[in-house]
Parts: sequence; C-alpha cells; structure tokens
Amino acid sequence: MSMVRVLHCTGNMDCGGIETFIMNVYRSIDREKVQFDFLLDSNKEYDYNEEIRQLGGRIFCAPGLRQGILKSKRLRHAFFVGHPEYQIIHYHVSSASFEVLKIAKKHSVKTRIIHGHNIYHGGGRIATWLHLWNRHGVRSYATHYFACSEPAALWMYGKKQLKRKEHSVINNGIDVNAFKYDSEKRKSIREELGLEDAFVIGHVGRFMSQKNHTFLVDIYSEVAKQYDNAVLLMIGDGKLCGGTEEKVAQLGLTRKVVFTGVRSDMPALFSAMDVFVFPSLYEGLGMVLVEAQTSGLPCVASADVIPAEAKMSRNFMSVPLVKPPAEWAKVIIGMREMKVDRAGGADAVRKAGYDIGEVAGCLEKFYLGETG
Repeated sequence: MSMVRVLHCTGNMDCGGIETFIMNVYRSIDREKVQFDFLLDSNKEYDYNEEIRQLGGRIFCAPGLRQGILKSKRLRHAFFVGHPEYQIIHYHVSSASFEVLKIAKKHSVKTRIIHGHNIYHGGGRIATWLHLWNRHGVRSYATHYFACSEPAALWMYGKKQLKRKEHSVINNGIDVNAFKYDSEKRKSIREELGLEDAFVIGHVGRFMSQKNHTFLVDIYSEVAKQYDNAVLLMIGDGKLCGGTEEKVAQLGLTRKVVFTGVRSDMPALFSAMDVFVFPSLYEGLGMVLVEAQTSGLPCVASADVIPAEAKMSRNFMSVPLVKPPAEWAKVIIGMREMKVDRAGGADAVRKAGYDIGEVAGCLEKFYLGETG
C-alpha cells in the first residue's frame, strides 16, 4: 500500500489547542503509512512549521476568506489543480464553514472531513447567523463530521444531525506518559522561576477574550489577599497579553504574577503548579484541562461551559462564571488544602480514552480506509 497524504486545513500552526491536537496525532501515527501536509492562510513561520518539516510534512499557503473572497477562491482552486494527489482533506474549524470543502469537492477530493473544535466563536450576532446558515452548506460538501466533544458536535451540526448520529467524537488525545507528574521537574521549574515556597496557581491559554484572563487576574487578586505566597503563573501569548499585564500592574501585583510566554516544556510546568484555573467563556473541550489532570492537578473551571467529557478526575471543580471572583478564590483555596495523589492523574486520563496512542490509531485506520 502506498503512503496516504492527508491535507490538514487550518488558519495557522501556532501553539493553540487545535494545532497542538493535530501535532499530537502527527507525532503518534505511523508516518510510513500516513503523512500530514498543511494548507494555511499565511506564509508566516508559525510555531510548529519547523517540526512539521522535520516529520516529513509539507506546508502550503492559500489565503482565507478574510483576505479577500475572490483571491482566496482563485488561489485555493489553483492549489487543488496543482495537487490532484490529495484524496483526504481534514478541515479544522470553530464554527461552520465550507468554502474549502466546496472547492475540494469540485476537484474530486474523495474524503472531506470537517472537524469542530468549539461550542461558540465569540463573533457576535452576524457571525452566529453565518454559522447557522453555513451548517446547511456543510452537509452538501463534507463527507465526514468530527467534533472534539458532544457539545461541540451540537454547536457545529445541530440537533437533527446529532439525532441521526452522523458525527464522530474524536478525543483530544495527549501523550499521557509525557504529562505524568514529576517531582524532579517540579523542583527544577520552581527554582528556575523563583517559586520554591509559593502556592502556584497556573493557567495556560492564548491571550484572547475567550480565555477570560482579566477575570482570572481578579480571581487571583482575591486569593492573594489571603495567601501572601500565592503566585499566578500565566503561560501563553497573544494580542491581549499587554492589556493583561497592565491590569496586573494597576492592581499592584506585578511581582506576584509570572508571564512566561509560549513554552515548550509544558509537562514540567504543570508539575510545578499547585492548582490549575480555567475560567474560559467557551470551550469545545479545553485540551489543557486534559494535560493538567494527567499531571494530577486540582482543576477549577467554568461551569456550564466546559463539557462534561473534560472532567476525568475527582479533583475537578466547576464554578459558574456569574459567581464573583471571591467565590472562585474560595474554591481554589479549598482545593489547595486537599490531599491530592498527583501520581494517579495519568491513569484517570488514560481510562477516559485520551491517550494519544489510542486516538491516533483510530484516525490512522480511518485515513487508510480500514474503518467507515
């Protein structure tokens, strides 16, 4: 059997949740049988581009609709004319969209997957209307419907399609062994960041409105009133990072909040934390919650926002976003005082079906035509 090349279509390949999921799968599949290539919106050198090339993948650019509808269509048509070898396109989205699938269908791409990764997009009424309208077009151009959770499938495809069970939930798998709690890595990171004796409240996420960083700072401020050694560790980057830093300064907390930017040693950073806090406004699943629980971290997340599938351990608490920061702080402090067996986190996540070996194996069989 000749190698199958799968074309993944996503806006960029920076270190976001969708992109990290794709790379987790890519690292774990048998690349002698299945290879990944990428169709991105820009020629920018993204975080994962170099690794993609090292793994044998190819990167192409065809601008998205935001960069001009006519230009986007013309360049995407030209791409498929020049690359008739692709018979599988895997399109990753946060809201319903079908233009690239429509073009792929016109150029006889046999398998056209749409994969939903969120339960909301935050784009306002017009964006919501477009999403609902595009659902109908998706049915005309996609051949397979994936989602990271049942709520994400409901958002992406609607109640009727879910009743017909035409979708597949693909767990956002991770390398469970890599994210196991490690006491030595904990010690090393805490020494590096000057957190040896600190109560470390951790968060990982791109600095965008969805992740609700300003509310997180308010929550931390309440914890800091009761624990002088409490530190907020914020990992990630994005356009709202500067504004968050300004708020931290205004509250007089600059010396107690650590901004690390994007890091490549995430398992060690999770080991260094004491509690993980995730007050997102919306999430398809929340991949970092899977990673945090694998490290055995107590987690506090948004109630009625984070899907039930994200809860894999007993040390997971949900708090409504309408509750004031002081209420969140109370829960965090309560979890700090719990006795937690961090070594057991990996087993809980593996049992829930989020080990990347299992997830990648299922996708590999699908790409090779060994499943329906």
